[in-house]
Amino acid sequence: QRQIAKHLNDKNIKSKTGGKWDRSVVAAIIKRKSREEQA
Repeated sequence: QRQIAKHLNDKNIKSKTGGKWDRSVVAAIIKRKSREEQA
């Protein structure tokens, strides 16, 4: 998740709130998508 957050920040891709990406946010998104796919 750290590498994904770094890549997004390096590319100046803003988060939903317009800020920088953090690995905890990336982890939460991955976890949420995983749950959606299992439902």
